[in-house]
Formats: sequence, C-alpha cells, structure tokens
Amino acid sequence: MITLKLTPTEQCIFNHRLEIPECIHACLCVEELGDAGWHDDDIAKCIQFIGDGNWAAADDLNAELTADILFDIVDGNTYCCDLDDHVAFGELSKGRAYRIVKAAESLSLKVSEAIGRRCNIPLG
Repeated sequence: MITLKLTPTEQCIFNHRLEIPECIHACLCVEELGDAGWHDDDIAKCIQFIGDGNWAAADDLNAELTADILFDIVDGNTYCCDLDDHVAFGELSKGRAYRIVKAAESLSLKVSEAIGRRCNIPLG
C-alpha cells in the first residue's frame, strides 16, 4: 500500500496540484488518453481519498490509478515555476526559495519511491 509522510512544505507543494483536480482529470481521463485513460468517477473518488489521506481506500479502489494520480501531482505541479520571479520582486527570500526547492526535490523522491517510477516537480 502506498503511504507518504510529508513535511509541512512538501504537503503544501503536494496540495497545490491536488487542489485543482480538473487538471489531474484532464491528464488522466479516457477522453484524453483513449483506452489508456481512466474513468471520471474513479479519478474523482481516488483524488478525494488521496486528499483525505485515506491511502488504503485509494489503493483498494485502484492502486495503478493511485500511482498515476500521484505521478501527475508531482510531474504536473507548478508550485515552483515562478520562484525566481517571487525572489526578484522581493516577495520571497532566496533562503525560503531554496528550502522550497529542496522540499520539492524531496517530495519528488518520496513519490518516485512510493510508486516505483521517477517523477520530478518542474523547478522553473
């Protein structure tokens, strides 16, 4: 069974993608991928289980779908894309941006290990 223990910053990055389920759905649905895609109801249920931290229910529903969603949460994440701009405009310190990047790298590694395939949060 997949489980993840995340730091507060990792959880914030994770939630950034999870909070826009329509993006996850668009990347995984039958309409987009044909026979390789997942059905709407299964995607929605699995996203809800993951959001609630109910890993057992997500795995029981479909472990492969759970892994695909986790992959998308990391690989499709945009949390770090504008860090340089936030630093340049004084909205974020360089030190805080560095810690966010390190948390993103750690989250990528944790999810990669949990699902058995490499995924990376885009860093800019």
